[in-house]
Amino acid sequence: MAYPSRTAVLAILLAMLCTADLASGDEPAKLGSTPQQIDQLIRKLDNESFRAREAAQSKLLAIGSPALPALKAAAGSKSPEVRLRARAIVAALQRVMVQQAFTRLARQTDDAKIDLEEGMWLIATLVDPAADRQKIDKQLDRLAARVQARLGKGVDAKTADPKKVVAALRQVIFIEEKFTGNIDDYDHPDNSSIDKVLATKKGLPILLSHVVVSVAERIGAPVVGIPIPVRYMVKYDGRRAPGGFAKQDIIIDGYGGGRVMSKEDMKKYLGEGPDDFYLTPSTHRATLVRMLSNLLADFEALGKTNQAKRAFRYRHELQPSPTEPGVRKPFD
Repeated sequence: MAYPSRTAVLAILLAMLCTADLASGDEPAKLGSTPQQIDQLIRKLDNESFRAREAAQSKLLAIGSPALPALKAAAGSKSPEVRLRARAIVAALQRVMVQQAFTRLARQTDDAKIDLEEGMWLIATLVDPAADRQKIDKQLDRLAARVQARLGKGVDAKTADPKKVVAALRQVIFIEEKFTGNIDDYDHPDNSSIDKVLATKKGLPILLSHVVVSVAERIGAPVVGIPIPVRYMVKYDGRRAPGGFAKQDIIIDGYGGGRVMSKEDMKKYLGEGPDDFYLTPSTHRATLVRMLSNLLADFEALGKTNQAKRAFRYRHELQPSPTEPGVRKPFD
């Protein structure tokens, strides 16, 4: 049997997906696909008849996500034809599902309801489609558990001394785990992926900052991202400090190893005292747009046209503008 090339199979699948009902985001429950029927279709991917193979492939694409577990298992099949087609179908389905998820996120009108961590994961799939949301969550959960342990059993971060909360975050994330800016390879797309940043402990300022934010949120600490030019930072939001403590912001420079920035430090960095604009918490939408702008510029610099186009499309969904790809890296 003559096997089609991987490129040919992917091209066929993606062309079919362009016209498939999957784009609507509706699950095709009406197909009534059972595990047994899905298994039968997967076996037909190696049928002697090309037409039968194509028909099985089309039906699996139409079934969509319910077929994914069986298709992932089939990706390890001893049959080269089944293996190749199953892997290609999985990749195509996952790409459509990610796009649908991002569209739903972008259409959220209440900024507070935009799931920032989901957005970071979806951005990470532009760098590596295999980025695993559950794995990311577990890594952040483990960091949060260690910060809570350092604060003390039964200590509520919402009511604890802000300085002690910040000290616990800095100790675990920056001193023990040694998260830091990727100075040696600053413009690599991995620096914009939460998945890669958690693995390498290196990244751009905005990703390092949102490791801190994600960990802080898990223990209930009021830590937010702030849109400092060129070097995004975070702060303990002094307005939400518990009673009995000073209502003062504590600014943390994630890219600078988690150092606490004094007013004098900020004045030196900005050339002036930080004004309310820079210290106002970044919205979830603006944060994701900034992350995508960085990633878009890096993809373009590397000539990764397809990935750049997808990053641009995601950014456009979040913040429509007439800007076309071709931007320099504008943020951090």
